[in-house]
Amino acid sequence: MWMNLYLLWARLRGLPHEEACSRYAIARLRRRGVAIGRDCWVSHRCRVEPGTVIGDECTLTNCTVLAHDASMWRHLGKTLHVAPRIGNRCFIGFGSIVLPGVTIGDESIIAAGAVVADDVPPRSVVGGVPARVLCELETFLAKHRRAIERKPESYDD
Repeated sequence: MWMNLYLLWARLRGLPHEEACSRYAIARLRRRGVAIGRDCWVSHRCRVEPGTVIGDECTLTNCTVLAHDASMWRHLGKTLHVAPRIGNRCFIGFGSIVLPGVTIGDESIIAAGAVVADDVPPRSVVGGVPARVLCELETFLAKHRRAIERKPESYDD
């Protein structure tokens, strides 16, 4: 209900729908104890657990970021609780899962559907289950620059 009221308020103020959803999601996550840097975009469908630290200029698209693992509770009577850290200018793809205690380096890209169980080096592109480094950011960008030159109509601004 509150989101609907906020979206109505945002529409009356002329704020684009996607931007309004992101602002609402960021405010909700901050209230729950997630540290979020400046100029981030977060899908309202993201699940980010309290204690997580997200750097500046990050994009999170319908992903899950876990800060706890209760799988051993029944056997050991303990629950792991280590908040993940996401560096600056990172992109976390649709449907990806970031597990507790993981650190994602600055300017990294997490592919859609990836399960990130280990730390990600800065300026890396990772994907898969479990996620592994696919290439460095420079290689990824060079590939897409060439693709833009060949088929510019396939890319939007």
